[in-house]
Amino acid sequence: VSTQSSRVFVTITSEATGTKRWNPGHYIKTQGTDSRVDQSVYWTQVFSEMDKAATFAPMKGAFVNLAWGSFNTTGSTYVWTAVDALFAKATSLGQKLIIAITYKNFASAVGLIAPTDLRSSNTHQTATGWISAVWRTSVMNRYIAAYQEFATRYKDHPALESVSWSESAPSWAGATPPADYSNAAL
Repeated sequence: VSTQSSRVFVTITSEATGTKRWNPGHYIKTQGTDSRVDQSVYWTQVFSEMDKAATFAPMKGAFVNLAWGSFNTTGSTYVWTAVDALFAKATSLGQKLIIAITYKNFASAVGLIAPTDLRSSNTHQTATGWISAVWRTSVMNRYIAAYQEFATRYKDHPALESVSWSESAPSWAGATPPADYSNAAL
């Protein structure tokens, strides 16, 4: 067996690919979901929890559920009023935001988990709430388009730490899934 040593020189370069986000610390998970039709109650609660978190120095910000249909109201129509207010609140408190754009809820009513034009035929009751039919290509494409619109608007906002999505488990136990549902499709 022959071994040989040699030197390897590596040049590391940096590319400007956007804002790097790394703000380790504690984040408060605001309660509830904005899939509720009464948005004013939800946002009052979220802002109150953010105010409380701001009094505790280790808190870096808030994790907030943002229902897909709350800002993508129908088709390619987007209403950013509440989301802009959320970013303004975080900025005023010096907080960061972790946002989950949700397509499901754990509620007795479908609420705002999808835009209005998708709700009647593309939302389904589960054993624990409701889910948008994101296993359908047309629904997933719309969900992706909403993410792209969100990214276009907020990607460089200094308060944005990260964005995620709903828990993916549909919770069918005791409920009958639609005929076109499969785990593989989801």
